[in-house]
Amino acid sequence: MRTTLVCSSKKDQIELLKAEKGASQQRGLLLNTKKTKVMFVEEGRNITGNDFSVDGEVIEEVERFDFLGSIINVKGDCTQEIKRRLALARNNYSSKHG
Repeated sequence: MRTTLVCSSKKDQIELLKAEKGASQQRGLLLNTKKTKVMFVEEGRNITGNDFSVDGEVIEEVERFDFLGSIINVKGDCTQEIKRRLALARNNYSSKHG
């Protein structure tokens, strides 16, 4: 199961992850911190390389991820996504008109 949690601040993200972890544990499930990734979107932001932890478990911060088929990055920049979509369109056009 994949879950996406959206928050307005890093503090809210940590609190939400703790709540998610607690709710999962009540149902006999575990939060897999090896598969869990977080990303904070902010214009001009760069990753510091400092992962953070929830209840002593380290969670990796990533620079980008694919969300519902679109690439999202930490800077809120959509350049990569536009280039990706243009390349897909170009390849699709070339394969049909060849």
